[in-house]
Parts: sequence; C-alpha cells; structure tokens
Amino acid sequence: MEELIPIIGKLQDVFATVGRGKDIELPQIVVVGSQSAGKSSVMEGIVGRDFLPRGSGIVTRRPLLLHLHNVGPEDPRRKWGDEWETEDFAVFDHEKEKHYTDFEEVRKEIERETDKLTGINKGISDVPIVLKVSSDKVVNLTLVDLPGITKVPVGDQPKDIELKIRAMIMKYIENPKSLILAVTTANQDITNSDALKMAKEVDEEGLRTLVVLTKLDLMDRGTDATKVLKGITIPVKLGIVGVVNRSQEDINKNKSVKDCVQDEEKFFRKKYPSIANVNGIAYLAKRLNLLLIEHIRACLPELKNRIRAKTREFEKKLAILGEQVTPQRKAIMKSQCISRFVDRYMEAIKGNRDVKSLCGGAKIRNILHEKFSKALDELEPLRSYTPDDLMTFIRNSTGVKQLLSVPEVCFEDNAQEQIEHFEGPSIECLEKVHEELAELVDAYRDVKHDVKRFPHLYGKIQEICKNVLQSRFQIASQSVKELIEMEKALVNGSHVKLKYILRDYSIGHRKNQAGGDNNISLLVAPKAVDPNVEPECVCLTGESCPWEPELSSKLAKDELKEMKKIHKDGKDADGLTESISTKEKRDYIATARLVRQYFDIVREIMKEQIPKCIMLKMLGNLKEDLHSSLTEKLNEDGNDNLLDESKHIEKQRQEAKEMLAALKEAIILTNEINDAEF
Repeated sequence: MEELIPIIGKLQDVFATVGRGKDIELPQIVVVGSQSAGKSSVMEGIVGRDFLPRGSGIVTRRPLLLHLHNVGPEDPRRKWGDEWETEDFAVFDHEKEKHYTDFEEVRKEIERETDKLTGINKGISDVPIVLKVSSDKVVNLTLVDLPGITKVPVGDQPKDIELKIRAMIMKYIENPKSLILAVTTANQDITNSDALKMAKEVDEEGLRTLVVLTKLDLMDRGTDATKVLKGITIPVKLGIVGVVNRSQEDINKNKSVKDCVQDEEKFFRKKYPSIANVNGIAYLAKRLNLLLIEHIRACLPELKNRIRAKTREFEKKLAILGEQVTPQRKAIMKSQCISRFVDRYMEAIKGNRDVKSLCGGAKIRNILHEKFSKALDELEPLRSYTPDDLMTFIRNSTGVKQLLSVPEVCFEDNAQEQIEHFEGPSIECLEKVHEELAELVDAYRDVKHDVKRFPHLYGKIQEICKNVLQSRFQIASQSVKELIEMEKALVNGSHVKLKYILRDYSIGHRKNQAGGDNNISLLVAPKAVDPNVEPECVCLTGESCPWEPELSSKLAKDELKEMKKIHKDGKDADGLTESISTKEKRDYIATARLVRQYFDIVREIMKEQIPKCIMLKMLGNLKEDLHSSLTEKLNEDGNDNLLDESKHIEKQRQEAKEMLAALKEAIILTNEINDAEF
C-alpha cells in the first residue's frame, strides 16, 4: 500500500513539469494556515529537518510540492552514479542532477528559486517548486505548502495580496481529491480560524479536512485544549491533532528537530496523558500517511479514467493541429487547404444548418426570388410623368403628322424609356448576391482552424476569391444590362395582351367619328385576356355613364382612375382635359394602358430572366473557377511563406505534445499500481 504515495508523487511531478497539474486532479495534502500559525514548524517536524525559509511577513511565496520518500539504507534509490548516498538527501525538480545533503543549502535554493519569479518585494507566484526528500526516518507523503493567509500588505506587496493568496489557496483546496491540512493556533479561538473557514467553503461536510492545533505550549496558564483536541468544541471528522512548535529560542540555539520532537512527547505525556498517543508530530505524519493512502485508493479508478480520457482528448487535438509542415510537404498541404476551403465554401452556398439567420445559399435564394420580386412589384410605370408630360410626349411622337393610330407610335418610344426602370433593382439584386458570396469567403465556415494555423495562406485565399467574385460581378452586371437592352431593342407590340387595347382604340375611334366629338366611346378590355370574350363598349356620354360633377371632361370614373395612376402626385387631370381634344383624351388613355400593360409583361420576364442570369454568371462553374484560380495564384513565385504557421499554433502543438507525453507516462505509472501489494 505504501507504493501508492510515491506513484502519485511521480504523477504530480510529471504534470507539474508541463504546467498542466490542473488538468488532472491528483490526491494530495494541502497545508493551509495563517502566516503565524506555525505551518513551517509542522512541515519541518514531519521531515525532521530545518529546510524552509523563515522570517517576518510572507515567507512561502510559491507553492512547495514536497515529496517524502522512505528510503532505507540498502534502497537502490540511494545510488548516485557509482556511489551510495548514506545521508538524508534532497533533489529539486529544476536541477535533477544535484543532490543536497546540507539542508541549509536547500533553504537557500528555495529562496533563490522563489526570487527568480517573484523578485525580492515579497510578491507571490503560483508556479510550484518541486522538492523530493529521501530519508529512512520519514513516511511516504506528499504535501503542498502554500503562502500563509494574510490581511495586510507588507513593503512593496500589491494591495490585493490577500485576494491573490486566497485565490491560490482556493485553486488547490477546491480539488475534490485534495486533503486539507488546516493549521490553526491553540492560543486563539478555533472558531475564528482562517484556515478552517476556507476549508469549510470547499468541504462543508468536513470529509477531507484534518486540523492541526499548534502552539499548545503557549496557551494561557490555567487553560486547557482537551475539549478542542477531542473534537468537542468543533467536531472534525478526520480529527484534530495537536503539536508543539519549535520556539524562536530553539531555533536561535540551533536545537535539532529530533530533540524538539522528544521534548514534544514529554509535553503531551505531562499535559495531556490520556490523549498523548494521538497527538504530536510523529503521530501526525503517520496519520497523514494512512489518510493519503486511503484517499488515493478511493480516487484511483476515477483517476485512471480521467487520464485515459485526457489522453484521447490530446491525441485528437494533436491530430487537428497536424504535424509541422516540412518543405517536402508544403505543396501537398497547400493543395489540401485549397480543396478543403473550396469544398466547404460551396457546401455553404448549397445549404447549411444554421438556425439563427438566413445565410449562404438560402439567403441568395431569398435575394433572387423574394426580395427581387418584391422590388419589381413596387415599380410603377409612368410615375415620373405628370399628365402634361405624357400629353407632350404623345404630341411630340406624332410630330407634324396627323396619325389615326397614335398609341402605337408613342407606345413603343415610351415603353423603351419605362423598361430602363428595371436596371436599378436588377443591379441591386446582383450586388446583394455578390456581397453574400464575399461574406461567405470571410466566414470560412468549417476551416477556421486552418485559418488560425496558416494566416498568410488564408489571407491570400481571401484576396484571390474576392478578385474572382469581383470579375464575375463585372461580367454579370454587363449581362444584366444586356438583358434589359434586349427588351428595349424590340418592343413586342403584337403581344397577345396588347391586341385588345389596340382593337378597342380602333373601334372607339370609328364610333366617335360617327357620333361626333361630344361622345367618347372606348372599349375596356377584360382584365383577363380571353379571345372568346368580346370587349365591352362604354359610351362616355352624360346619358349612359355617371358624371363627375366637379370635372368638365366627359371621362368615366375608370378613365379618371387611369389618368390618376400615370402621374406621381395622384391629382386628377382637370387642367389637362380642358385643353385637349376628345381624340387626344383617347390617345392619352390608350397610351397609358398600353405602357402599363407592356410594363407588366416585361416585369414578369425580368423576374424570371434576371435571377437566371445572375445564377449563371455568379455561380456557374464557380467551384472549378475558384480551384483553378487559387491553384495558379498560390503557386506563383513569392508565395513560399504562405504555409508558415502562426506562433500560437506552434506553441499549442508543442504544449499538446508535452502533455500527451506526460499522460502516456501517467498511464504507465497507474498501470504499476495494479501490481502494487495493498
């Protein structure tokens, strides 16, 4: 069973070396107490040597991870090169090749190593010092000595020194696998013990807290600590052990620890004879040894599982980080990065499972169909014309000629002008698609690790992809404009939806010639164009149609509505209809209807053709285009440094390798426990 503690000690060394002790919570004993509680005396009493720095204020300024190994005279661990070490000896983890037999030198080395990180201003550091002490007079034990709890900064110490020390202590005692050795003095009320208060914060039931009561010899005359030591005052499940500290006089006289322990035994036999056998530094060491062994046995199954799980985690992390890129592998790696990026990029366009917002292909589809269609539906032909503007346009279209079929002449000219309104929404739609494709380049989707690993490469990939998209945008923009120019180039006046309006105009013209200028007859085509339905003739006279009393014209309400639709301010055409002839009124209405009807025809064509054009020009063969452009540009001269990894990735890989090596060593060590004799 004694084999357990050295093995756990080795595990602590392994993880302390790589600075990842927090990743694997190991069973250990953490010594906690106020500055003046006597922690150092307790530690030295257990070791049987003077080796810890002493003085006023904070003396322990870095965690001390102390491994005690019981090493007999014939133990192979005493062999050092070709010689055998006959005395007690100590070894620091930061200089493993050196043995210390002079423990005064051990004290000085602790001070030197502390000052390296903390300076001489009494600052603290959470980087541990690892010390192994081998002796035939110690029990196998692992202790963590921490800075004493303090309230007031001393000298150049930071004002928040209390909080920093508290945070360091909590980090160690929060580990559920830690046993807490709460050191408190007998000459103060135990209920006010800082060490006990902190222990209760993380171990409320007291299942892993052992109390050490120091300075029993300094209690006021006539007082007694029996009730405290027996757990009557404050029950402690793991017990309360009393000790007698070395006094300053003992230290000044260089009284040995061994002599102090003998005096302690005499003190307990005299003052507390009934409980002398369960108090004192010797009993404390044995008690801690047994507690630690039992604690390790209880934690062992979970510890093994934790180490294996962490091993798998870091193997996976190393696989993601990949091997360091050698010159021989650069070409292959570059090709893999290109393919991986292009594949992920195209997958994002085709679709993804983001539930927060539309993106990628879904957003592009929304732009091309819903938003673009809505934008076209909001376009209103002739909105920029006033009634006077349109009438002037009609007159200018006929010139000096007196034409019978004016609408056909001015319709084509006006329709061409109105078709130009489609260019704005179409180009805007293209721009939005282009923006979304560019945003996908920036997002990188599932290749974020590659981006962090090769920032130069992905900066170049971003640049090249955006250049490809910009080139496609220019081509697509030209194609969109050509589609609109095509519609302008040939206005299809023979379209089936227009023939009824023209026929109505012709019939109405003949009827009006027969009835004179006081009657205006127009044929109103049904809303649905059906060849089997005859147009309805509406005679616009006061006898057969309702009048608008406030208007002097003889136009029906429908015609007034038509006129109101063709100019931007929505007012009626009173002023205009007073000064035009009946034929001009008819020309006015027919032209407006023709333009509006044809505008609707072209609108539907644009809704279908523009998205197709954008899809073809922006997304057609995009994958092949990106792949070939990236391959060509990235292999040009001057791009040799693109696969230089970021320093952050190099550091991550090195740390992961070290941790994985530590974990594999830990697996070997824990496997040894299976063979240990308990």
